[in-house]
Formats: sequence, C-alpha cells, structure tokens
Amino acid sequence: MSNSEKTQADLRFELDELKRNYDSLVERYEVAMVNQDKSKLNLLQSEAKFLHLAEDSGCIVYRVSLAPELKFEYVRPSATTITGYTPQDHYDDPQLGFKLVHPDDRLLLENATQKGNLEPLELRWIKKDGGVIWTEQRNIILKNENGEPYAIEGNARDITARKIAELKMGKEIERMALLLNLFAQAPVLTDNGLYSQALDIAVKITDSQIGFFHQVSENQLEIILSVWNEEAKKNCTTVSDTHYPIEKGGNWADCIRERKPVVYNDYPTSPNKKGLPDCHAPIARIMSTPVVQNDKVRLIFGVGDKSTDYTAWDVLQAQSIARELHRILEKRDLEKRLKNTETTWHFAIEAINDGIWDWNMLTDEVFFSSRWKEILGFAPHEIAGHLDEWKARVHPDDLPVVMATLEQHLSQEIPTYLTEHRMRCKDGSWKWIMDRGKVLDWTKEGRPARMVGTSREITERKQI
Repeated sequence: MSNSEKTQADLRFELDELKRNYDSLVERYEVAMVNQDKSKLNLLQSEAKFLHLAEDSGCIVYRVSLAPELKFEYVRPSATTITGYTPQDHYDDPQLGFKLVHPDDRLLLENATQKGNLEPLELRWIKKDGGVIWTEQRNIILKNENGEPYAIEGNARDITARKIAELKMGKEIERMALLLNLFAQAPVLTDNGLYSQALDIAVKITDSQIGFFHQVSENQLEIILSVWNEEAKKNCTTVSDTHYPIEKGGNWADCIRERKPVVYNDYPTSPNKKGLPDCHAPIARIMSTPVVQNDKVRLIFGVGDKSTDYTAWDVLQAQSIARELHRILEKRDLEKRLKNTETTWHFAIEAINDGIWDWNMLTDEVFFSSRWKEILGFAPHEIAGHLDEWKARVHPDDLPVVMATLEQHLSQEIPTYLTEHRMRCKDGSWKWIMDRGKVLDWTKEGRPARMVGTSREITERKQI
C-alpha cells in the first residue's frame, strides 16, 4: 500500500470510528434509560465525557464532498474551540473552509489541492473573532474509479505556539547577527552612525515603523536629542534645539522618570501626554526603554507604530540592544580617555628629556618615542617598532646582565627592571643609558603581556 493510500485509509478509519462511537453511545444510552440501569448510565456518561474531551482537543477532522455538490459532510466539534466557527457554520457555508484561510495563504492551499499534495501545509487561519492562528493541515483527495475527485478528507491542528516560538528564535538569531556586525563596524563609525545603526536594529527586530535614540544629561534634567530613523523623520520639521527638558516630555519619556521600560499600545488615549518634540511624527503605539548605570539614566531607546501590540518579548529585545550599544559606547569612551592619558603621559615624559618605550610582550612589537630614537641619533622613521631594534643596539658585553635583570623582573623576583648599559648610536658611538620599566599587564595564564619603561642618557655621569 502506498503512503497516500495509507493516509487515506487512516483518515477514513478515524472518521468512521468517530461516527460509530457516537452511534453506539446514543444507542446504548437509550437502552440504559429504558431499563433505568444507573450503573450503566454512569459508565456511559463517563465514556461520553471522555469522547467530548477528545472532540475538544486541538485537532479538527473534516470531510468535504466535492460532487455532486460542494458541502461539508462532517466537521469535528473541536472546530468551535479552535476557530470560533461551529460545525453547523461549515455545513451552512460550503466555502467557509477556504474563506477562513488567510488571504496571503490561499494560493498555497489552491496549488496543493490541485496537485493532490499530501505534504502538511502550514496555513494561517482567521478566526471568527478576527484573530489569526497558525495551523498544520493535512488533506487527501478521494477519487472515483474514473480518477475524478469526489471528496476531501483531512485534519488540521493549531500550531500557533510553535510558530511563535520559531519566529522568536529567528528574531533572536537575527538580532545577534546584527549586533555582531555592529561591534565589527563600531571602530570606523561616527557616534551618530553608531546610534543610527543600533536604532535600525531595534526597529527591525521589534517590527516597528519608527524609532528614536536619545542620551540623558548628567544632571538628569534634559534629554539630549540624538537620532531618529528615516521613517520617523518623514514628517519631521528641523530641530532647533538639541536639548529637551525631561519635565516637558510626555509619556514617551516616562521610562526616564520610572527607570524601567514603558509600553503604551494605545498612545492616543494614553495618560500623561504632554506632547512630543516638533520633529516627531504622530504615534499609534510606543515602547521606550532606558539604560541605567550608577543610579542614572544614560540613554533611552524608543520604537513605535508596530502593527500589533508590543509584548514583554519586544521589551527584552529592545533592552538587549540598548545594553549592547551602551557597552560599545563605554568601550569607546574608555579608549578615548586612555588615549588622552597616554598622550599626557608621553608628553610629560618627553618634557623631562627621557625616551619612552611600550612593549607588547605577546607580539614583541615596541613603541619607541621620538625622544628615545633621538637619544641614539635617529630620526623617528629610522627605527622600526620591534624588540630586535633595541636588543641589537645593546653593547655585547652588557647584554647578558641586561637580559638576566629583565628575566628576574619577568619572573617577579624583583619589582622593577632597572639597568645601566651602553647602546650603539647611529654614528657608531656608544652612549650610557639607564633603562627603567615595569610589567603592567599579565595574561590569564600569568604570562607578562605588556611592559612600559623609560630610557635616560647618563653618559656624562658615567664618565666622571
């Protein structure tokens, strides 16, 4: 027996068995009523209850006659629970099985029916109350001896929960991929470019139409207006001010006052509507979420005009994107402060006439300051940034002691590396150098990762 024949047989058996159960139950119930057999009545009532539960399960079984006329011959009562339409509704309207299919999915059903496709179909159905559910539908087409179709038998089950889970998982994967790309591009993006890309991610993942990203002033009194997505700017006027008082902000700024995500799924009738900045388009729904650090709101993300209500899942997605953006901004700010500190430190060292070096001990790349090179008579471009440049210039008689002292520091036997040794200059002469340094960074495995130090010429002192 082929798979299609087996499927037909299974569906026919289920349909026939269901009818037999009902007929037998009614017949035995009538006999018991006549004989007033209470024990048998109780048993039959339990059996009826069980059968009723089976009927109300999440699966609809149906049979549609195609000839001589189109009509439903049988629809399992569970259709009422799942779709809101009763079996009688189907019997009264032979087209109802097609009408309840979502318009975007009807062509899929038509093609499958015409081709006699036995594969499961995932279709959206529109319930009687207007709600939409996902169903998995299996149909077989019954044909007569001439090969002409005369009936369709099938079943459908509600898979909405599964489809929602699949869609959410897809969104999660998409969000992670977009954020990874944002991290990769962050070093070359301007601040506004970074804000815009993060905002576009939030709008896309939450299926929104509009979005905004703003920062909050240190004194927590003003919103620093930053960026809106392109859709939000369509109806915007030119923004004359970059700062907007929080006290003037309506409920779109409630997330700052309440320090938690806020959702208004019916914005026009929502409370605390003080208005919007001039640049904002009209809003139907809105969700805003803050990033709070050290008891202060640092930034807010807002999205709006999703076609359906915002849910707790949307809030979690927006929070995740906002947190990741804040991490990037913190990293960027730290890099700026470190660079400023390093520049100040380099300037201070240069001012006292010492050369400086910064050794990456994992790659042996070394930063030599201009003053360091100048001490040995070289121009800034004449010495490469590698450890070998230093090692090759240390006097051969001094090198063993220098390397032994360095090793003592690297093994943490001495707190600071300090040596006095000769180094060869560009003109071939030798200068006495006092080298001082210290390991600043270590790997997780305990290996030295970065060492910083200074070099000072002491030739005159050594010759006294």
